[in-house]
Amino acid sequence: RASIPSLLKASLTATLTQKLSLSRVPYDPSGFIWQCPDEFNKQSISKRGNKHGSDIAVFLRQGLSDGTLARQEVVSMFPVLALKVRNGETCLDLCASPGSKTQQLLEAGAFVFANDIHPGRVSALHDAIVGRSGLPSACLQRLVIGNHDGSAFPKPAGGGFDKVLTDVPCSGDGTIRKDGSILPRWNPSISNGLHPIQVEIAWRGLQVLKVGGIMAYSTCTYNPIEDEAVVQELVRRGKGTVEVINWPADVLPGLKKRGGRTKWRVA
Repeated sequence: RASIPSLLKASLTATLTQKLSLSRVPYDPSGFIWQCPDEFNKQSISKRGNKHGSDIAVFLRQGLSDGTLARQEVVSMFPVLALKVRNGETCLDLCASPGSKTQQLLEAGAFVFANDIHPGRVSALHDAIVGRSGLPSACLQRLVIGNHDGSAFPKPAGGGFDKVLTDVPCSGDGTIRKDGSILPRWNPSISNGLHPIQVEIAWRGLQVLKVGGIMAYSTCTYNPIEDEAVVQELVRRGKGTVEVINWPADVLPGLKKRGGRTKWRVA
């Protein structure tokens, strides 16, 4: 975490590189994002007799419990980084559970309303952030957790949010490499059915955004029906009030990226 003291950071860096053989993400100039080797996952780390994996597991448990580490998939960090949240800004995380992005927003110094539609997921969100994140009380005092339908989120009194994150429910085909249950049950109708739901959630996110504010729309899918087609519909509805902006040039400058699709097939 970026908020830890420099001496502790130096000690953590030495442990990560020398003892655990982890590596920094090469396109992150901050030096705060680290990755396990490709061969390590939840199963291999917990496997009996795997000394290296056991060391990583112990280190992660300790760091997560005392707040010096936050575990999150690298690509999951991108939407919050793209928002370039400033200290004191108001942010809405419209589909917040399980909470890793909410934690990012809090660590950036934002006042955060973390919302989810499902009561069970709201409970899990609260447990993850308030109960297990290790975030200091100063961070948690800037957090409000709510239970609303994202597509009908109430308009805040006194204006809108500075930043909105809409990490919408999706088909999840971008997680096939780590979730073996996705591919066997995948078919195009899933994305077609989710598209209107995603549009309504994202449109509400724009409606509760301040004029001049920024919203990040994200999914865990490669399907343009859930990605570019949703963004296109938001721009169409906005009638000149909504524009798509480029990835910030000063955020992860070494990251390889490409523009979105302009044509796609509907199955």
